[in-house]
Amino acid sequence: MALSRRRCGAASAVAFSPCGTYRPGARHADMSDAPEDRGNDAGLIARPFNTELLKRFLLYSPAALAMFDNELRLVLASHKWFTLFGLEGRLVNRRPLEELVPDLPEHWRDACQQALSGVTRRAANEHFVRASGETLRVSWTLQPWFSAEGEIGGILMEVAPREAAAESRSVFTVANRMFRALYNQMPVMLFSLDRRNLISDVNRHWLEIMGYPFAETIGQPLARFLTDASRRYMERVCLPAFRANGVLKEEPIEFIRASGEPVAVLLSATANRDSAGFITDAVIVATDVTESRRIEEKLRQTALALRVLDQAVVLADRTGRITDINPAFSQLTGFSDAEAVGNGLFALLDTPELSAVSTTLEKQDRWEGELPLRHKGKASFAARVVVEQVREAGGEVAYQVMSCAPVSAVRSVSRASALAQRDQLTQLPNRHMLEERLSHLVAEATEHDEQVTVLCLDLDRFKTINEGFGHDVGDRILQAAARRLTSMVRADDIVARIGGDDFVIVLRHTRDTVHIEKFTGKLLDMLSDPMRLGEYEICLTACVGISRYPDDGAAADALLRNAGAALHTAKESGGGGFHFYSPELTTRAHKRLSLDSALRRALRKDEFELFYQPQVAVESCELRGVEALLRWRHPRSGLLLPQRFLDYAEETGLIVAIGEWVMREACRQIHVFELAGFSHLRVAVNVSTRQLVEEDFVRIVRQAIDESGIDPGNLELEVTETVFLKHSERLMQKLHELKSLGITLTIDDFGAGYSSLGYLKNLPVDRLKIDRIFVRDLPDDHNDAAIARAIVSLCDSLALEVVAEGVENEAQFACLKGMGCGLTQGYLFGQPMAAGALLGRYGVS
Repeated sequence: MALSRRRCGAASAVAFSPCGTYRPGARHADMSDAPEDRGNDAGLIARPFNTELLKRFLLYSPAALAMFDNELRLVLASHKWFTLFGLEGRLVNRRPLEELVPDLPEHWRDACQQALSGVTRRAANEHFVRASGETLRVSWTLQPWFSAEGEIGGILMEVAPREAAAESRSVFTVANRMFRALYNQMPVMLFSLDRRNLISDVNRHWLEIMGYPFAETIGQPLARFLTDASRRYMERVCLPAFRANGVLKEEPIEFIRASGEPVAVLLSATANRDSAGFITDAVIVATDVTESRRIEEKLRQTALALRVLDQAVVLADRTGRITDINPAFSQLTGFSDAEAVGNGLFALLDTPELSAVSTTLEKQDRWEGELPLRHKGKASFAARVVVEQVREAGGEVAYQVMSCAPVSAVRSVSRASALAQRDQLTQLPNRHMLEERLSHLVAEATEHDEQVTVLCLDLDRFKTINEGFGHDVGDRILQAAARRLTSMVRADDIVARIGGDDFVIVLRHTRDTVHIEKFTGKLLDMLSDPMRLGEYEICLTACVGISRYPDDGAAADALLRNAGAALHTAKESGGGGFHFYSPELTTRAHKRLSLDSALRRALRKDEFELFYQPQVAVESCELRGVEALLRWRHPRSGLLLPQRFLDYAEETGLIVAIGEWVMREACRQIHVFELAGFSHLRVAVNVSTRQLVEEDFVRIVRQAIDESGIDPGNLELEVTETVFLKHSERLMQKLHELKSLGITLTIDDFGAGYSSLGYLKNLPVDRLKIDRIFVRDLPDDHNDAAIARAIVSLCDSLALEVVAEGVENEAQFACLKGMGCGLTQGYLFGQPMAAGALLGRYGVS
């Protein structure tokens, strides 16, 4: 079998003598068919290459070397190897290693398998039993060898008796230690790659920068540690150039730390080649430029910001020489870049008194004050000047910055800043100023282990008062409330108005809960004292929510948020009270926020529906009208009744948008009813107080009627009687405007509130609805029967229609019929149903 040679003179197979027996001095390979001219191929075997050279190399090599294929069959070996393993005179041609050395230690076998997978294994001092029974101490190396195509072809084995290795080991050990020390102390990232681009070694700096353990690094592909962009750049640009030239110089690459952060490096590499000219491994140097890149980017952004900054700014180096000015400075002083750059920073200041500036800068790196500033073509002018020194990490001055502005402009800005920090109506701190001062108080309380208390206060019924008495009176109430609150606190406490009728009080150095409760009680009592405003006397009540530092929050925003959650709970409990924050309130607040988002989505995605409950004539049991009732078709929870969401919508003002949708949808459905033959079927729509006080409510109703083209007489608006008790001139005007549209107005739940017959005779209403609480126990409860009979009689006297709601059985119906009640509504005649079901039930499809 002939020895075939690949490119660059690399031998790929060797056949032994025909008898297959190893004999010293015998011809061991037939190379007669090997081409003599290999062109420019280069290798360790010098030309002319012939069998005699190979024989001499194997015979006289001082090392015990053997070459095996990837099935661990012997390809060739040196005389020293045969002698060491006692194989002289044995048939060895293509024999497996197991057969040649049956007593090979188990960990040698494992090392062979690892070498076949590309890992080099070594041992420095081991016992080995020869075939003769003699025990030797040896060092050995097992490593892969590669074909011309770069694939693992098998393994190379080198074995050296300890006596032979001892002489070189001490020299090697010293040299290796010196190399490792230098390798690890280099201030750059050093690592090696094998021919498969797997990392074979790294230095300490690499591990420190990257943050990976050594064991998780060795044997890993380089691509694992690259960003996606750098991986593509490496494959497209770097690797082709490296394969061609064996060198890379300062290629910009980004690694990924174990923490996930990128590391910007400049990567240089040098290749090592084998005797055939193929790259066997590479040594790579990576210089970490992350910080310099960050500084460059910061400087770039600073320079960009400097260009567009309205304030005049000058940059100078550590010696005080100007390096840059921005356009604002040129505009302020008339000096161009060319005229200013290179001059001393202080040359711009028209005063000899600069020693104080220098002295201050030496002590605290900042000076601020008023100095005359030079102008190129005019007289010097007074300017507010700030000079700051920026130092490097080592403490040396890196550069200086000077900003300046005319004194007049600075004073204008100061006035504007003061105005921006105050509520214009009460002159109390606004939300922005409150948050700044509260953050400062929290920092002080942290340092001195003190408690801070935050009270969020909301005036009860203020919107009603504001609408009823007018905004001028409302403003005077807020000013008076601000004065009263301020009078209750100490000079270093805070009272702020953050919007509407919402105030915040911050108390320093508070002690315990009892102390806070006493203060809050006095505060509420003081606010409730009658307030005389011209011809009006008004009694205020308020609700208060309380949070405390550090128990209820470690930052200003958390304390304000939690006090707000407590305020909401206090308002739910009724006016004139207070509530302390507890963690459960945060959960409730999250639920409220979720409900808010869901309601807004429901409006956008048309998830609301209207159901209709019949109203029938008592005498004929004919359908005369329906009440439109809102339902929410929730995508996960199914059909929801109004009790689940309307209170929140009322409180937050979402009821206005929801109410507008109801108005338009009800008018659209009236049009459908009219087309279906119900030309005189009234549809009653409930209107909340919040809707009614909106300035454009009448416009919304008019527009809904016009767009749908309905008979206005078929639209009925139901308003609770409490709205009329709080009526204002503007509200009465709205009711008359609505009445003028031709619609029907009804007082809902009549008798359940604080009815006033004096108001009733002047209201532009057409109907009263007897509240269900007076119907529920009919005919057995004589008091309820008397009230219901009185309401029916009242309506007869005032020529108003009367509707009884909540009728559920024949006895209630008979009782109401006997009283002369005109219309009834309730489960006796049908539960609320969809419009289609209503039409089907009453004979129209």
